[in-house]
Amino acid sequence: MEIAQEEVLTCLGLCVFERLHRLQQRFREEERTWEIVMCIGTIAFRRSFEVAIEQKLGISQLELLCEEFKKEEEVKQQKKELKKMKRRRKKAKKAEEEQEQVLF
Repeated sequence: MEIAQEEVLTCLGLCVFERLHRLQQRFREEERTWEIVMCIGTIAFRRSFEVAIEQKLGISQLELLCEEFKKEEEVKQQKKELKKMKRRRKKAKKAEEEQEQVLF
């Protein structure tokens, strides 16, 4: 009789354990689903907010990025021009010095 009761309790314990395990898995799934939904909602809200701001300002993030790249290119171009000017000045000075040395 005791052995039969232990068997019944073991079976009931396994059934309860399986149900609790399934409940825990479903709870985890629901938490993950909730987190994903919140992330998607936040992203959608951010995008709609950016679109609203772009419509108000008339300038998009892409346009700002393009302007930034243009400014960087202009700065690089100016630096190149300055280097060229310095080289030309050095060459001109060397040429003048050589001419002065030849004259003396």
